[in-house]
Amino acid sequence: MLRPKLAAVVFLAAVPLAGQDLLAPGGLPERQAAERLEEGARGKEPLGCTVEPFKPFLNFALRHQSGYRASLSARQFARSQAFRVLFRVRSESGRPYYFRQVLTLRSLPLQRGAELTVAGGYFIGEGVYSVDWLLEDNAGRVCEKQWKVTARRRGDERKLPSLIPNGTVAPLQFTSLQRHVSEKPYRVAILLHAAPMHPRSTTLTRYDQSLLLATLVGLLERSPFVETSVTAFSLLQQKEVFRTPRLTGSTLRQLRQAMDDLELNTVDLSVLQRKDGHLELLAELFNREVAASNPPDAIIFIGPNTPYPDRFPKELLDASEALPPVFYIHQDFYSRRFPFADSIERLTKTARGRVFSVYEPMQLVKAVVRIEQALASQDASGARLKHAPGVLSFRNQK
Repeated sequence: MLRPKLAAVVFLAAVPLAGQDLLAPGGLPERQAAERLEEGARGKEPLGCTVEPFKPFLNFALRHQSGYRASLSARQFARSQAFRVLFRVRSESGRPYYFRQVLTLRSLPLQRGAELTVAGGYFIGEGVYSVDWLLEDNAGRVCEKQWKVTARRRGDERKLPSLIPNGTVAPLQFTSLQRHVSEKPYRVAILLHAAPMHPRSTTLTRYDQSLLLATLVGLLERSPFVETSVTAFSLLQQKEVFRTPRLTGSTLRQLRQAMDDLELNTVDLSVLQRKDGHLELLAELFNREVAASNPPDAIIFIGPNTPYPDRFPKELLDASEALPPVFYIHQDFYSRRFPFADSIERLTKTARGRVFSVYEPMQLVKAVVRIEQALASQDASGARLKHAPGVLSFRNQK
């Protein structure tokens, strides 16, 4: 199990990801960005970096998502650094879209061979796009790259709509929900694990955030939930980072800001000393929902695989013969490299709940159907669903 080294504060090799801005069309910042990208690295000292473009994929919120990850060796820097990233995304038939990102490295990592990581992304409609990308540090050194991406729906994805118009580009943001109307609405509590997609990463990038929020938005836009509370938490920091009793467009933006403010690359000594603190946090959040004066019709965990494979102690959960149904929407992107049941899955199964491993939109659609069926079954019985051991514990496969 991965654990940070013991210290008063642990600094890990990462570049905190600042807000990524889509520049307004026709304005001075966009014109300046266009000029800088056209100039490129001509006459500039090169900055060593490796850029990995991401192939577009239809995410859980039915938006094609693409982006990049750039890696820089920390040996190139003798002190703290500021970086500026500019990139342009242009379809074959549409106008160019310009993005700007300003980043600051507050402390150089001490590990030998440490690398700094910069990540970003965008939503695109179906079509072919060219990307021009440039990173410049405060010493004027430049790294640049160009690539092409093609967004297409394939296989079962053709049965699903794409919510970004063809040939257009949008920032990685969710500002509203296109809610599903149902004759049998339910109240649910969502517990969102604010963590990177890769279990060994300690940087919650905008790209990671967009995958988390896409799952949340995709679940809510296709589900019969009339009211939803959302709690975001960090197992690495062992704390709750956001809570709202009712998710709206406004609170969705507040959730995004809370994840922006979460610095996973610093961990206090008091947190490291609590060996089972992540289990205690999960139990605290779960028990609070169960003990609420008006408990939810279901509790739903959302998140990627955690680095914690600990057995979840049954005694940490409040004893109840009639727990609400529990579900775990597990973002299963690295199961081949980390093929173990994590603490959230173990809690879910301890509560006799269902685990849905998802890594493509159709799997989330099927999970929503299963969740609605379970809630409808409970609704028809007129009482909270009583679980029998082994009945509700299964993994939904592709």
